[in-house]
Amino acid sequence: MAPFAPNSILSCLIALGFVIVAASCADNANKGASFHSRSALVSEDDGDQGNDCKVVDVERSDYLIDFTSNLPSESNGKPASLDIHHVKPVFAGETGNQQGHSDCTKAVAVMVHGRTVDIVTVTDLRFEDYSLAEALAKRGIESFGVNLLGWGLSSRFSMNDPCNTTRTDQDKFLKPNPLGLGNCPPSDPYVFSNIRT
Repeated sequence: MAPFAPNSILSCLIALGFVIVAASCADNANKGASFHSRSALVSEDDGDQGNDCKVVDVERSDYLIDFTSNLPSESNGKPASLDIHHVKPVFAGETGNQQGHSDCTKAVAVMVHGRTVDIVTVTDLRFEDYSLAEALAKRGIESFGVNLLGWGLSSRFSMNDPCNTTRTDQDKFLKPNPLGLGNCPPSDPYVFSNIRT
């Protein structure tokens, strides 16, 4: 088995740090601090805010934010989109599908994935109690998960071109399909292969 590369270790540490920070935020908030889906739940009553601020449900939505790319590459200045996964608590006092966040929301968290897994898999895996975003929402914390460029439904630019990977990865993973038997030179002079991108 090959040892972890430094970038993999850095990714793991960043992901671990994110979970610790998110858990700390959830704990502090509990002490008082497109596509829609809902997940039925019942939360403990929050004594200081009354029954109107009792979390009765969790609402999920996914959408794209359009912007102009400032990547240092041929994609600079081109239109791009970031994929956002939004998970928010639904409070007893809310009526219908309200826009924005409620006055009952205790905090807002912005979450970013690591190097190997998209934001929904990392923060909102809908299996048993594996969803960090849902656990935060149950405590009154709204979260926005961002899929960086090249992940989820965010813009990919030249990242979809199999020639824009390293020669080693071309040999190891992309032969014979889709590259055939030969290697190809990258169409983008910048390499998108580590966490610094």
